[in-house]
Amino acid sequence: MEEMSQIYLEHSQQVEEADDSPTPIMDHYYFQGGNNALATMVNLNQSEFETVWAIVESVLDAHFMTLAVLKHYNAWDKHALNFGMKAPPTFAKMVQRVLDLVEPVLFEHYVKPPSMTEQVRKDHDFENFPSALYCTDVKFQPSYRPTGRFDEAKHYFSGKHKLYGLKLEVSVAYPGFAVAVSDHSPGSVSDVSMFYNRGKIHRKMLRKSNTEMDIADQEDGVDRWHDLTPRDLERSNKVSSDRVLVENYFGRMCSLWKIMSVTYKWNESKFDQMESTIMVYWLVQ
Repeated sequence: MEEMSQIYLEHSQQVEEADDSPTPIMDHYYFQGGNNALATMVNLNQSEFETVWAIVESVLDAHFMTLAVLKHYNAWDKHALNFGMKAPPTFAKMVQRVLDLVEPVLFEHYVKPPSMTEQVRKDHDFENFPSALYCTDVKFQPSYRPTGRFDEAKHYFSGKHKLYGLKLEVSVAYPGFAVAVSDHSPGSVSDVSMFYNRGKIHRKMLRKSNTEMDIADQEDGVDRWHDLTPRDLERSNKVSSDRVLVENYFGRMCSLWKIMSVTYKWNESKFDQMESTIMVYWLVQ
């Protein structure tokens, strides 16, 4: 009898501990395959997941399910079924509420430009243009044709990609982390127009500190306009090759998070929020 009582006591303690877990759904996947199972579901292991959530406090399972949605990006009813929720609309609203909560807090905490002094100290300068703090490029993502009149919808059509979609400008610094991201623009807006529209923001981010003002700038400035010499063209090609950093950044994110690479189907008002959230998780990884 004593042996049976001891077995029952140990079993009841295990049940109580399981019931007390704040993350029963995440624990279910962790017990099945450890960190590999979590990475398969949401791209983050347990330590990385807890690092992010230490910044934002809410229901952990809701956060876990949101990450799974962003990574796999299937129909709402399929995601709801996977996590045992009977009402897909309720599940969708929960995911949107989590994004509303975590995006502004995490983005402010993680996405910020480094100083040039810090980058040089870490030997994170660009090979062909060491005076540059970051490189900038535009990401295009297909989306459904907007409802409404044709003259309104055509603003979202990209002649370059022959698709309706949205554009986002992202600045990336070495060794490959985002330091700034723009609000989205319709697909018809040119890349250079997006850059010029954010000129004030770029000038503010590139402003030198008081100590950096005393350091001599060795880069050649533009004191006249003329046709480029063969040597100038060669150097320009080398400098442009440094931009592969941001292109690789886009490619890596699209390979890890399905929502970044397929046709965007959510409300347009949630696009910036979704993209910013993904960039935060990329920094954690």
